[in-house]
Amino acid sequence: MHEARKALIVLDCGLSLPSAMVRALQYRPYFERSAEWRAEFVSRRSLQLTHLVSRVDKPWIPLVIPLVHRPLVAYTKRWEQKHEDEIVKQAAEFDLIYPVKMPHLRLYQRLRALNGPKVVMDMNDGLWLPAFQAHPWKDLDAILRISHAVICENSNVAEYARRHNKYVFVVPDSPQIEVFDRWRSEVPRDPSKVVLGWIGIPSNAGALYRILDPLEALFAKHPHLHLRIVGAGGDLLPRFESVRWSCRPYYNQEEMVKETLAFDIGLFPMFHNGEGLARGTLKPMIYMSAGAAVLYTTHYMNEAET
Repeated sequence: MHEARKALIVLDCGLSLPSAMVRALQYRPYFERSAEWRAEFVSRRSLQLTHLVSRVDKPWIPLVIPLVHRPLVAYTKRWEQKHEDEIVKQAAEFDLIYPVKMPHLRLYQRLRALNGPKVVMDMNDGLWLPAFQAHPWKDLDAILRISHAVICENSNVAEYARRHNKYVFVVPDSPQIEVFDRWRSEVPRDPSKVVLGWIGIPSNAGALYRILDPLEALFAKHPHLHLRIVGAGGDLLPRFESVRWSCRPYYNQEEMVKETLAFDIGLFPMFHNGEGLARGTLKPMIYMSAGAAVLYTTHYMNEAET
């Protein structure tokens, strides 16, 4: 019996962070069932250090405690570089390397220099747009060219990737419905209210402005509505007036699943622009896996439509 081939899936953040977790761990069931392949998962960055830096990486804190902030950032960079060296050394023993949400050109160059494993880039979102090009995806085109192949989540993203790499494949995301099934019976919904939910990350919370007016009109008419926001909070959210809302700014996989299981309606508002067209279908699939109805909005809804 021949030896199974090996895949190394490399994340730029810890496996507990949902966006990376979904894109990377969605393949784990397939590897577990396969007799031909086995996979290992590794993070380029320390989850603990990432969380610690994020807590002190505020505009005013470096002015107050620079002796803590600056050494911590410097130590984090040194740790990441050392760990990257270990990953490259480990990668030489694998057949396939799959970097997930990895914007570091130097790492791709080092992996290609091994002249052994195939390097497959994961490309999602409109990374060629100005907001991503400024930081950290300024080397996107070079990363696309140096990779052996590219996986995208939809045809709009694949169209751009094919300008720089001819081996581009569209692989839709999987919502990992089996994870939702574990807690489905443990998360009851409140029959006295209807929960409209949104899940994402802070940088995407601006999409809620797309439906701010219809939300205000709805909540002014219906007192049993509640808006639950998972993944953002504070100054990034619209200045709601009639909308009754609560939020969980940070979450892991288990919290994400339990929160969405309590949704009655999942919101997926998008502007009709390049970034909107680059988005995949993962968010609505997560809502549907939780048993929530999906409201996908790309045009402005007036009060009559609400």
